[in-house]
Amino acid sequence: MRHDGVRLGLSLILMMCFAHPTWATDYALIVNVENDFAGETHDLKLKIQRLYLKQQRNWQPGVKAKVFARPEHSPEQQAFLIHVLDMNHSRLIAHWLSLKQKTGETPPRSIKRTPTVIRLVAKKVGAFGVVPATEALALNSRVRVLFRFTD
Repeated sequence: MRHDGVRLGLSLILMMCFAHPTWATDYALIVNVENDFAGETHDLKLKIQRLYLKQQRNWQPGVKAKVFARPEHSPEQQAFLIHVLDMNHSRLIAHWLSLKQKTGETPPRSIKRTPTVIRLVAKKVGAFGVVPATEALALNSRVRVLFRFTD
């Protein structure tokens, strides 16, 4: 009997550890260094939401946004979807279907490799994308971190 109680206790502890991981992954939203847009994180996230969802086209007059998404099921895109866009996958799909029907707009181009995202963002003033924060530390001088978020 005593062993059953111990087993039950250990099982509960293991379930709690794996159900709620104590580790987290940090991500960085990167922009071209010439993009001087700034503000509080909440305001920056709202701006990114509008740009990503193509509800707005420009960062500011004369600076057109260029979005580089990550693959649909990648950890970067999933974290971005939840923590920046504040959406789930089905809601995002519905958004793009509706936008395609109304205006012909399509989702942003998906880029698989992080170094490619960094290189493309470095080339265009209005560009942005999401990369793991650990890889953002190795950014070239043409890219800066606009804000970070944790998954």
